[in-house]
Amino acid sequence: MMCAHMLKLSQQIIKTILLCGCVCRSISHAQQPLSKRATEVKEKVAKFKLNQNISVIPLQGHEEFGSFLSSTDDAFTFHDIDQKIDVTFKYEKVKKVKNGYGGYDPIHHRHVDRTETESSLQFLLAL
Repeated sequence: MMCAHMLKLSQQIIKTILLCGCVCRSISHAQQPLSKRATEVKEKVAKFKLNQNISVIPLQGHEEFGSFLSSTDDAFTFHDIDQKIDVTFKYEKVKKVKNGYGGYDPIHHRHVDRTETESSLQFLLAL
């Protein structure tokens, strides 16, 4: 009788431990809160309309230009106008997003940031 009771108690303890392990694993995989910069990017992205022209400055890499497609809680997707593919960025991986994009650079065959173009032009005119 005592053995059966101990066996049942052991099984309940094992079930409880397994359940706690699953719950702890779920909590640890829960989404981390966004950083201040990522929150600002997310708020700006929330204002974009479908197919709106945007510029994306990632933390690493070159500025990209395209048409806004969609957003989720942790990322957004746009159609890159130069690469002609859909690109998804996590908010945490983006330095800045801007409304619109500049003109086309026929020498490099890609779109360019209008503010950089204007700065370069002002510099050349000052010489």
